[in-house]
Amino acid sequence: MHKYRMITALTALLALAALIPGACAVACEAVAPGESVTFEGPDPSPPSYVDPNVYVFYYQWTAEASGETIATGSEQSFTFTVPEVPSGEETLNIDITLLVTDGYGCINDAQTCLTAYAGPPCGISGDDSICEDSPVTTYSYAEDPSGLTFAWKIDGADAGTGDSIEVDWTGKSFGPHTVTLVVTKTYGADVTTTSTCSMDVLYIQSPDASFTRVT
Repeated sequence: MHKYRMITALTALLALAALIPGACAVACEAVAPGESVTFEGPDPSPPSYVDPNVYVFYYQWTAEASGETIATGSEQSFTFTVPEVPSGEETLNIDITLLVTDGYGCINDAQTCLTAYAGPPCGISGDDSICEDSPVTTYSYAEDPSGLTFAWKIDGADAGTGDSIEVDWTGKSFGPHTVTLVVTKTYGADVTTTSTCSMDVLYIQSPDASFTRVT
């Protein structure tokens, strides 16, 4: 391996890449924060005129977001977790670069990009304990509902699609229940994100108020 040549070429390429805006400014693949993403590099395919024992590949992966390196790798397969979108932002662009060096010190590189879309905030307002004598209550989305769609469930069963629902607990079993809300936000024509939140609710039997005369 021509070690000096490899290091010199690598340094020059990285310096050049720092001066060129990412080629991934548009048409980046959509991903969700927290998603695990894996890329696979090429297999070495030696030309007929080189020694196949020398023709090996060295991989250098870099993932960057907001000017900071969020993951690196040196194996053929590269996996990282998509970071959270910064507070107050709707998207986060991630640039992925693969630099391949062979055993002769020759190099090549490739780039792609991802766009992480923030999920909508999720929160439920409403009573978390319900008495038998007042079984009707309302649960509402606790944030600004503009531009969002909603799906409510009570113990896993569909319960409504607005930004609030009225629930009559009459006839339901006493004890713990779960109110779940799935909030969906659409970006453009084909990118949707969802967030899910839930509230534990206790349905309580009203106390016995019967009495008898004892004297």
